[in-house]
Amino acid sequence: MATKSDLPAFLDYFWPTIEAMKAKGGSTTIEEMEDDVAARMVLSEELRAVPHGEGPRTQFQYELAWVRTYLKKAGAAENSERGVWSLTDVGEKLSKKQAEQIPSQVRNDEHSKRKAKSPTTKIDDVVIEDDVIDSWADQLLLEF
Repeated sequence: MATKSDLPAFLDYFWPTIEAMKAKGGSTTIEEMEDDVAARMVLSEELRAVPHGEGPRTQFQYELAWVRTYLKKAGAAENSERGVWSLTDVGEKLSKKQAEQIPSQVRNDEHSKRKAKSPTTKIDDVVIEDDVIDSWADQLLLEF
């Protein structure tokens, strides 16, 4: 039985996703995207069916949802209507190398925005510098 560790690394989804969107004229539904990306990555039905936690999604669907989010944050894709995603001019012009840099670019941008927004966070008279806030979970915990 396949597990999450048998799936490709998160970074490996970006270029096949962009290629799949280009092949559909720059716009595709989520379902078409899933089928096309899986075909490009040569993923078996068993791998595509690996569950994500206890929820209704598969790990493959979960990874592609995050890829779409990252592409949107990078300005490479947009969802013009529910369930339909399109490449922007930026996305159309991306090279494979540029696509692979999107995750780190988006994380750096998000970190910079967070740091600019709030240089320090005070919790019960304890000041925590943003440099120690590494994850979304840390940030969420600080907001409560």
